Amino acid sequence: VQPYHFRKRFGNDLTLAEEAGEVNGFVGWSAQSASGLLYFIHDIDFDLKLIYDCMTMYERDALNDEEYIKLYYDTNMAMLNHGGLTLITKPFFSWAKRLVKTVRDAFTKDSIDRNPHDCFARSEKSVMSDKTLRTDFILLCKKHSEVESLDSINKAYEIIVPKVCHARFGSVFRQWKAENVIKHENVALRTKLKAGADKKRKSVESATVTPGLATAKKARNEEAESDAAEANVNIENMTC
Repeated sequence: VQPYHFRKRFGNDLTLAEEAGEVNGFVGWSAQSASGLLYFIHDIDFDLKLIYDCMTMYERDALNDEEYIKLYYDTNMAMLNHGGLTLITKPFFSWAKRLVKTVRDAFTKDSIDRNPHDCFARSEKSVMSDKTLRTDFILLCKKHSEVESLDSINKAYEIIVPKVCHARFGSVFRQWKAENVIKHENVALRTKLKAGADKKRKSVESATVTPGLATAKKARNEEAESDAAEANVNIENMTC
């Protein structure tokens, strides 16, 4: 299942079901992706494997837990899951929920509009600088996994959290891009229609006015076009 994000409606917060969906969609996907990459490494880091395993569970395991289904895996999410979705375990769910909220607040369409050139880097840096998230992750790993190495836990954190950032940032960016493409296409269409209407109007006028009037009108139009071109140049110079 590819990660996806929900949009806030009219400034309201996401529903509990939508928040749970983002947790399983993004954090679950990131942990599963990181775990899968271990099998391509010659010397598997078993500490990382233990951490990823204690964070995640499969749907078949969740279906046997009524509390989990009620709080963390609603019917809508189950319908969207056509296989391959990795779920976050109960001990890690509150932490993962805070992580996704931090990521969600760090990167929005406004972030892209404000800093289009480095919005990804700025937002990821903001998330990674959250010391409380890291500290709580370390405590959870020490409590629920057999891993004692602080280096291994930090390594897992620095793999999973950026993956969550990149996945959700990318989802928001694709939506922003689609909306802006549609906007520019609409502008281009309006320009094309206006040009067609102007051409038709000019052909009608040239057929109905006398030669003397047509010549005078053409001179006025050329003068206006020259002024408009000069104004455009000035505007470009001001905005550079």
